[in-house]
Amino acid sequence: MRRMILLVTVAAMMAAMMALSGAALAQARGGGDVCVSQGGQTIYDMGASSCFSNPTSQAVAINHSFALAVRDSQAVAINRSTALAERDSQAVAINRSVADAERDSQAVAINRSQAIARNVCSVAALNGQYETCP
Repeated sequence: MRRMILLVTVAAMMAAMMALSGAALAQARGGGDVCVSQGGQTIYDMGASSCFSNPTSQAVAINHSFALAVRDSQAVAINRSTALAERDSQAVAINRSVADAERDSQAVAINRSQAIARNVCSVAALNGQYETCP
């Protein structure tokens, strides 16, 4: 369990760093497909990606992706992915993946995977896996 939480935390941090770097790079170059929403405000929106956050959350979507974060949550979606986070949760989806986390949970999905976490749990899905908890 500790290993899973560490994996989720590291993946979330890496994705967030990549997303913010990507947003800065896209803005500096005057283009790209990036959406950044923080505190309920869309900070940057260029291209096909979409994102939404409420006043207590952050969402980042890059390269034809969608990210939604509400109620003290964070969501990052990269490369045709979808990340949904609600109620004190974190979701990271990379490379045609879906991550959905609700109620104090963490979900990470990488490489055509799906990760669904509900009710205080952490889950990671890699390379085509479908993982859910509890």
